[in-house]
Amino acid sequence: GEIDVLVSGFSVGLTRYVAAGDVGLLESYVWGASSIMTAEPMESLSDLTGETLYIPFEGSPIDIQVKAQLEALDLTGSVEIAYAPFPQAAAQLAQGRAGAAVLVEPLASKLEADGTAYRLMTIQDSYAVISGGEPRSPQVAVFVLGPFFGENRRELRRLVNRMEEIGEEMENDQAGFAGIYHERFSQSESVIMSALDNTLFDFLPPDRDRELIEEYASLMGLPVPSDDFFLD
Repeated sequence: GEIDVLVSGFSVGLTRYVAAGDVGLLESYVWGASSIMTAEPMESLSDLTGETLYIPFEGSPIDIQVKAQLEALDLTGSVEIAYAPFPQAAAQLAQGRAGAAVLVEPLASKLEADGTAYRLMTIQDSYAVISGGEPRSPQVAVFVLGPFFGENRRELRRLVNRMEEIGEEMENDQAGFAGIYHERFSQSESVIMSALDNTLFDFLPPDRDRELIEEYASLMGLPVPSDDFFLD
């Protein structure tokens, strides 16, 4: 109750909704923002047998999804899962102390550009393996406290509309955005361009958004949210 709007991992908001029912989903717009990076070039997840794969934290969308993919490929137990924040996992990978790590952009593209890690697959390609080809799984979303939403529908709709405009502008002019923002990320323009190429943004109609989320929840064994989870 200390903040009204939170942008976070999808499973964070869903967990809160299931536990307390006081938050809802305003918008899901990032459907892939990280990649499985490896210390050596690899062709598939089976090449990680006997290796350690670092994931940011237990219960995150990445954790849930990667474990589901390992299970689908009959690799559960063959790949050791460990948890560490992105910067620590990147250091373990670059120093050869881990076989692989799931890293968010632009960190993944930075290590790839430096030649200290190799991109096995994006998280959207990972999801497509277990979804029958659909790459979009909810990764980052905007959650709102129920009472705040009821009192600020107009302002929140303006927020979503502006986010959609920026998303379209970014898609049409990645180079321009990279030129403007690369210094803020302390990265080169080419790294930011690569990060944008490997991030899946998509603003969808509410019914399609809901359909993909329900499919994802069912596939991942998560609670399928009720009507009041979806704010419109």
